[in-house]
Amino acid sequence: MSQYKFLENFSKDKLHKLSQVRLEPAWLSQRRLEAFERFQSLNWPAKTEEEWRRTDLNRLQNLDFGLEWSLGGQSHLVTNGGKSNGYLAKLEQAETEKVKLSLSPEVPQNLVFTDLESAARNYPDLVQQYQNLVRPEEGKLAAFNKAFWNKGIFLYVPQNMELAIPLYSHLHLEGERWGVFPYSLMVLGENSRVVLVDDYSSPNQKQDSFSNALTEIYLKPNSHLTYVNLQRWGEGVHHFYHQRVRLEANSHLTTLTVNLGSSVTRSDIETLLAGPGAFSYMFGLSVCNQNQYFEQHTKQTHLAPQTTSDLLFKSALFDQSRTVFSGIIQIAKQAQRSDAYQANRNLLLSDQAKVDTLPKLEILANDVRCTHGATVGPIDKEQYFYLTSRGIPEREAKTLIVEGFFEEVLGKVSKREFMEGIRQHLIQKILH
Repeated sequence: MSQYKFLENFSKDKLHKLSQVRLEPAWLSQRRLEAFERFQSLNWPAKTEEEWRRTDLNRLQNLDFGLEWSLGGQSHLVTNGGKSNGYLAKLEQAETEKVKLSLSPEVPQNLVFTDLESAARNYPDLVQQYQNLVRPEEGKLAAFNKAFWNKGIFLYVPQNMELAIPLYSHLHLEGERWGVFPYSLMVLGENSRVVLVDDYSSPNQKQDSFSNALTEIYLKPNSHLTYVNLQRWGEGVHHFYHQRVRLEANSHLTTLTVNLGSSVTRSDIETLLAGPGAFSYMFGLSVCNQNQYFEQHTKQTHLAPQTTSDLLFKSALFDQSRTVFSGIIQIAKQAQRSDAYQANRNLLLSDQAKVDTLPKLEILANDVRCTHGATVGPIDKEQYFYLTSRGIPEREAKTLIVEGFFEEVLGKVSKREFMEGIRQHLIQKILH
């Protein structure tokens, strides 16, 4: 018997049923089966592995979840021209098979923005072509997702298309003891530009649940993407998130990963700068309280010359919470004249909060510029005294200080209106 109770619910028979009830094409069923075979053959990450020695997978042993609400049938996409609250298009997914897509009149006809299951049926050539940035053999969790994914988005922006208004995707879950496997695939054509907010929420989820999310992003030459992943799962969720982006020549990436919810979050954020002139900004913001544990791994991999990456992750910690940041800069021998920067800043609002920060450099080229740094410390006592001495309540004073701490990142990501929503979610978490 497996040490993980939930694995009893993820058999080959269940996988076949998942494909059958969703009427999936044969090529997709085969890919699921190949991933499942990898999943069966691979071991769970061990404490002896450097990148996993701080992640307590024993927390998962007694979780009991399955695929029940994934076996109700194929996704049913409902499209309407209703309001999308300031977004060009809004994609909404929940436990049911129904997927709601709200489109503004300005949506270009050849933009593809839908759920991944519908895309596999309606755009099979596109999905097959771009479904291999993360391979199942890379690890147990990657294979688990590739075999059993049950939610996710597909975005294809054709070449020369520039979208002036952001897109929004919302995965909102209720219910008890669920397992969700979002797999999202995004492709930006040459000279295209888009902003996407990808929101996970389950505010009322208190019972133990599991999220294993995977996002693959391809940026063609001279494309520009701003991608915000907002994680606000309920307090019972164990969340694993893997994001990998491949940038071709002169493409430009800005990512913001916001972690607010869950009891445990482990995120792996990677950029592969594969073409000359590629540029990536990687930002992260976290607010942790109570006994939350957030572990964030980043990798900036320079594979081509004259590429630039700039990373800034910030965390504010309350109560007995803990964060781990582990960041690697890798510069290949051929990636001469590249620049890479990495910074991790942490603000402690409790004597019991704890931070580990672990920067690492792996540089094989000899004509590069690299810097990394980390800070961990309490709030500025003079700032705090200044605010409270002017009649501002203690909690509000701390909120203002944390807001100011985060503003450096928020201002760099985007000046657009949608960032106000991100800011409000941060403030709401700080106040709790």
